[in-house]
Amino acid sequence: MALRHCQSLICVLLSFVAFSSLTAVDVDAQINVDQVMKIGRNALCDEDYILSIQYFNQVIAQKPSLAEPYFLRSVAKVSLDDWTGAESDASRCIEINPFIMKVYCVRAVARHNLHNFEDAMTDYDMALEFFPNDKDLLVNRAMCELELKHYSIADSCLRGIVERDPTFERAYLELARLCLVQNDTLQAFDHLSKAIDLNKTNAQAYIMRCNIFFKVLKDIPKALEDINEAINLEPRNADLYVNRSYMRYLINDLRGSVDDLEMATSIDPDNVTALHNMALLGTHVEGGGMECVDLIPDITPKAKFGVNQLLDRVDGHASHRNKSRVYIQDIDVEVMPQRPFSLSYYNHDNNLNVRTHVFKEMAQFNDQKMLPSPLTLTSGNQLSAYDAISRFESVDFFNRLISSSQPKAVDFFGRAMDFLMLRNVEAAIADADKAIELDHDFVLAYFLRFNARFLKNEMDVEYNYDPADDDAAAMLNMRAKQENVDLMIEDLNVVLRYSQENAYAYYNLALVQAMVGDTSNALINYSKAIELNPDLGEAYFNRALLYIQLGDKEKGVADLSKAGELGVISSYNILKRIQL
Repeated sequence: MALRHCQSLICVLLSFVAFSSLTAVDVDAQINVDQVMKIGRNALCDEDYILSIQYFNQVIAQKPSLAEPYFLRSVAKVSLDDWTGAESDASRCIEINPFIMKVYCVRAVARHNLHNFEDAMTDYDMALEFFPNDKDLLVNRAMCELELKHYSIADSCLRGIVERDPTFERAYLELARLCLVQNDTLQAFDHLSKAIDLNKTNAQAYIMRCNIFFKVLKDIPKALEDINEAINLEPRNADLYVNRSYMRYLINDLRGSVDDLEMATSIDPDNVTALHNMALLGTHVEGGGMECVDLIPDITPKAKFGVNQLLDRVDGHASHRNKSRVYIQDIDVEVMPQRPFSLSYYNHDNNLNVRTHVFKEMAQFNDQKMLPSPLTLTSGNQLSAYDAISRFESVDFFNRLISSSQPKAVDFFGRAMDFLMLRNVEAAIADADKAIELDHDFVLAYFLRFNARFLKNEMDVEYNYDPADDDAAAMLNMRAKQENVDLMIEDLNVVLRYSQENAYAYYNLALVQAMVGDTSNALINYSKAIELNPDLGEAYFNRALLYIQLGDKEKGVADLSKAGELGVISSYNILKRIQL
């Protein structure tokens, strides 16, 4: 794949790394590591951060004493707004090799965003010893001083940067931010106007000046001019449309106000402010006399310190994050646990994660070639139309086999597998029962029966709920669901009796326990699954949700970071949302 941004910051970062020479031992491994590192660096330069992390994971697993893959993975994590993971990787790189100076820049950014301003300044100072003229480093350090309320120091630092380079727009932007913190709006206005004069594509400057026009100077026409410019530069920013809608409402441009709210909800259908104002504005337009409440959010941009921002113009190269791309952490996901692991013939897991999920009894069963196709283990199991046809044909095969000979446990198990994937859960459970009757030690049959019962529980919730049920019927329905949950737990306990090191059974058990509110045991069993399989990203993800639910944000963030590293990409959006 051709690199679209050959002069991007990340490529510049890579040029600064003094890559350690690999030992001459294990030549084949050396070649593989070199190749994987090259592919990972290419993916990183191409801004495919998720993919690059998977490659660096492979290098770290094989050569954990190398510093570079930790550094590069920290760059990828910072680019995904995973500040906790980036700090951890950067620290590990420094432990191995403290002379990769760019890693201090990355760790400083991570610590800055984690509000660890003192340690961030220590890292900025270390980086500045080697890059004393890097204006972005100097500005970021000044912003740490601002956050610590060392206003005079921050002001002195920023003015010193402007004196050395009067064309450095970012210094004016941060001077404006400093002035606003100290309620000096007139000075802030002048700094923002200067920043805009230097760069008319700086959306932040327009947004900040718009705020002054609107909230301080009460000049709505001028505020509208600035927010129009900001929208031209950031047309997918829903909050900008919400704010412009409110401004238009105040000057009685009701049609324009409605149009902006409709645009905001088309970009962000769950934007609470937009929905609320739309309802109020609708009432007003219809003559109800209800005025639109001032729900305008503070549109002053928050200081965000990312590596594309941090090291802009290193060695004369100008680099900017590709604004045309939609980054994975910016795509809202539904916050819900990862699904249980299920037996299947098809692997529908995230193909970024190259790990194969298997437990001992399953591997032994596949080695015996007792079924036409080997079993896989997946946390996603949707059949294509072609797959469904093959499964129906397989059911016919087992029907003939079972009716024409003395059936064995594996025959019923094979047909149960087909029924499970075809979502015929009652038939799958019945065949699993028969397999277990014929072979009480058949671990896979218990695992399959759990999978069928879990799917049955989901289908019952989805299709069988009737709010018109009388109390007696509702009680019976609730009792049946509880019995099904008890049976699921019983099946998993049997699996664990025979297969004591089965991480997937512990994971599934934790999932069911969390589902019924048994949070303490769910945490214990997710932790046991992780202990048995430290690469089980789904367990980290689900445990993170429980920690967050319990108010333990620190542990939740750490687990989400690890889950993202292991390929559970929805982690990054949740990480971003809880870190805001």
